Amino acid sequence: MTELLARMRTGAPCSSGRAGLGEHLLYNSNGPNPHVVRMFLAEKGLLDAVPQQQVDIREGENREPPYVTEVNTRGQCPALRLPDGDVLCEILAICEYIEELAPCALPNPHVSFTLGLQLTLALSARGRWGRSPALI
Repeated sequence: MTELLARMRTGAPCSSGRAGLGEHLLYNSNGPNPHVVRMFLAEKGLLDAVPQQQVDIREGENREPPYVTEVNTRGQCPALRLPDGDVLCEILAICEYIEELAPCALPNPHVSFTLGLQLTLALSARGRWGRSPALI
């Protein structure tokens, strides 16, 4: 994660990688994990560059087909479908992938710290509860 934040602070303008993002699909919901990815995209100025499909987690759409059969068998959001059909389902993996595709510096160092804190908290929570049999 430290490498990701360092690259974000020293990268080129975001517009350089914008073209390839339209071929992806972000499965989005109102939960806290998708919020981290949306914030990452928004702060890079790329939120509108990635097509999104809303997943209604309150109604359990993420726990039934076709989501669990075609997107993420664990039923978690967010997920990012790549142009080749593969799917990334972890916050840090999605953010690192987007950073590799469209490297750029975040405009506000405070935002970089806030994003880093959110990523740290998300990963900490995943480490604490992510292996729970109740979530599988």
